[in-house]
Amino acid sequence: MRIERVDSPNKQITFKYKNILKTLYKKGKLPDVKYDISGRELTVDNATLDHIIPKSQGGKNHISNYMIATKEFNQLRGCRPITDFITPQGLERYIEPFLGVKVDGFDGNLYVKWILQTIEKVRKKLSKKNYKRRGE
Repeated sequence: MRIERVDSPNKQITFKYKNILKTLYKKGKLPDVKYDISGRELTVDNATLDHIIPKSQGGKNHISNYMIATKEFNQLRGCRPITDFITPQGLERYIEPFLGVKVDGFDGNLYVKWILQTIEKVRKKLSKKNYKRRGE
């Protein structure tokens, strides 16, 4: 990920995050990606990156922890676990269009492998947390 300083017209300084996943989507190089993980329809205007494991909970700025989401979903979810918002069908609908994609240094199969591993980490952490609560 690259961070660059951008001077906006009203003289405020903003920072624009560059990420291959979002860049490829916004440039139309992932044309089959139409829905975010929650099932909301993606457009160039409403697409953003969301951390699977929120940064506030130790999530990393790495493609294995990123998903394309609508701005609405990103705001609605906040820092709550991704597993509270996904269904097996929604997850499949999100990852299927990435399978077999190889473009501009992006490997869709590897991306799918990584995000499935990250989601599994979330599930395991929540299971462990719930088990501890029951045992107390």
